[in-house]
Amino acid sequence: MRTRPRILAAALGLALAATVTACSSGGDGDAPAELRIAYQEIPNGDLIVKNQGWLEDELDIPVRWVRFDSGAAVNKALDDHVVDLGLVGTSAVALGVPAGLDYKVVWVHNLIGASEAIVVREGSGLSASSTLEDLKGRSVAVPFGSTAHYALLAALDGARIKPNDVNVVDLQPDEMAKAWQAGTIDAAYVWEPTLGTLRADGGATLLTSADLAEEGIVTGDLGVVSDDLVDNYPGVVQTWVDAQARANAMITGDPDEAADILAEELAGTPESISEAMAGYTYPSAQEQATPAYLGGDDAGIAQHLHAAAVFLKDYPQSAKFLKEHNVYLPDPTVAEFVDAIDSDFVSKVDQ
Repeated sequence: MRTRPRILAAALGLALAATVTACSSGGDGDAPAELRIAYQEIPNGDLIVKNQGWLEDELDIPVRWVRFDSGAAVNKALDDHVVDLGLVGTSAVALGVPAGLDYKVVWVHNLIGASEAIVVREGSGLSASSTLEDLKGRSVAVPFGSTAHYALLAALDGARIKPNDVNVVDLQPDEMAKAWQAGTIDAAYVWEPTLGTLRADGGATLLTSADLAEEGIVTGDLGVVSDDLVDNYPGVVQTWVDAQARANAMITGDPDEAADILAEELAGTPESISEAMAGYTYPSAQEQATPAYLGGDDAGIAQHLHAAAVFLKDYPQSAKFLKEHNVYLPDPTVAEFVDAIDSDFVSKVDQ
């Protein structure tokens, strides 16, 4: 058993974005009394599974979907045992695993490309022709502990911009539009659909996560499941992974149908959702079972998580933030991220 460092909601990013009531996931039988799923409003297969009710059709138990605004908040909910599984960005997992959160990575919802970006506000004096250097002295909003936060810090570091030269503001996606319209921020690093909202309101793209991926800074959204659910109810976990694989297959095989479904969940148009989907990669279960993703001792996702953990622990701004909240993470190792991945479920998907 690992000794767990102190974990606070603020240290992992933010307080809970939803109020949930704990209930036991234990009990006799092949399923818990209820399956509690933390989801985020991101155009990927998770929302298709939710919309289509596939889990409700397959599982003879209540399924409760609880919305969150960031993976950092999902980390906190999992640590408090108020959800059983959920979607968490790679940066939050990179912090959660060394902090001792008891969960396994069993699915890759998507890798992030152009769908996550820095946009600069019209009227701020910044434009698409600006550079990262032009962000000095400016206010840039980003949800702390998110994939976008890691990407922003890594981008500034790559441009040799000192952390204190930019005023990085911790805002959730739903708070950004208000701050944007009020003119209290000059730029934001965020994902769809908020990214599209800011672009429609005069935002110009400065840099995308696709640009950073070309430099080896890879981010994505992962499906994590509590150790309790994995150990005691593997059949439920397999049903969930099977449903996610079915959704990713729809996205790649019938993107128009997927866009129609996601438009219902995200209150957008199929056209805008299709454009957003183009900024993600949705790997199949078969792909995820390979070493490029979750398979083997050299799993690619483990390597990316380790790189993010080392960066976030040592980068001055992030390290200062953790210290201020009395969180002391041990030096992360690749091995602990490999141990936190369970590829058995993707390897058993029948497609």
